Amino acid sequence: MIEDDQTKSNRGLNNALLARQLCPRKYLDRLNEPGYSLYFFRHVFLNTSPSFLNKLKDGRIKIMAEDWPTFLYDSHSTYNPEDIEVGLMRGHLAVRVRICVMLHLL
Repeated sequence: MIEDDQTKSNRGLNNALLARQLCPRKYLDRLNEPGYSLYFFRHVFLNTSPSFLNKLKDGRIKIMAEDWPTFLYDSHSTYNPEDIEVGLMRGHLAVRVRICVMLHLL
């Protein structure tokens, strides 16, 4: 399916890839709970639970300031709810931004 670039309705939590990255890391496993939908995006199948996303969008699941988004975490490390700083700021995007900032300051 070719998406219209002019519409903004498929952005944020409405986009399967962005929803996984923006979802707080502590809730990431709940995206794969039973009753999931299977999305196909660029040759990758993504399991995303529509019921969980609806609760997240409706505000029934509260996101607090200390609930860091998934894209900030290293994808190869295991999330530890007791120590949320393990792997934090080691995600691919976070590392690339940090490198760009440091190179710009030199």
